Amino acid sequence: MSDLKNHICHALDRISSERDLEERIEVLAPYVGCFKVGMELFAFLGPRVIEIIKKNRRQVFLDLKYYDIPHTVYQASKRVMDYGVDYLDFHAMGGQVMLEAAVRAKQELNSSTNLIAVTVLTSFDQTSLQEAIDSKKDVQELVAKFAKDAAAVGMDGIVCSADDLHSVHKINLPLDFKYLTPGLSFEDSQGSDQKRVVGAADAFKAGSSLLIMGRSLWTNDAKESQEKAQRLLEELKRCTLL
Repeated sequence: MSDLKNHICHALDRISSERDLEERIEVLAPYVGCFKVGMELFAFLGPRVIEIIKKNRRQVFLDLKYYDIPHTVYQASKRVMDYGVDYLDFHAMGGQVMLEAAVRAKQELNSSTNLIAVTVLTSFDQTSLQEAIDSKKDVQELVAKFAKDAAAVGMDGIVCSADDLHSVHKINLPLDFKYLTPGLSFEDSQGSDQKRVVGAADAFKAGSSLLIMGRSLWTNDAKESQEKAQRLLEELKRCTLL
């Protein structure tokens, strides 16, 4: 059961203060192996967030979704990897040269940070994706392309919808390639802004390496949040016994 928590990542959304952050981590750390720090929280509390998570001996997914010219991404990646984050992500749409710049930064630092390519945001469905980029490819074709591009330059994994896992698993990707899946829910979750939503246990069974859950895992009631996290761990354990 303890190892299974390393497959669960809680997205630290709606944090109002450093104390609020510390309390949230304290409540969920027994059940969650990783915490995701997004742009809003990093802009609010900066590297202090990483220090607090590391103090609790949990992994950090720094979700800044870098997308810029290769030199800028190279320099920014070096700075952030110095913080000791475990996962750092980049928009695959930035192209292979940009992703290669991040890989080069990792190699020069001899860093253990997992570099992750974001494929297609789970807020997109087929219609909104085509409107945004005027692509004739369907969502899963584009996810597959980005996954192959990321693996080709030495990235460590991708972010994709759990709904796309069955298609990317058909591609010849490295055996240790990682699949980070947001847009997950419990049956009782409400108010998601994700369009391609999958149940967390189903995502785990489909091959997700890291289940990213935010509002679907956290409520304002600490005990209720712990119960949900424990229930999720029990569901994952059942999946391993099937």
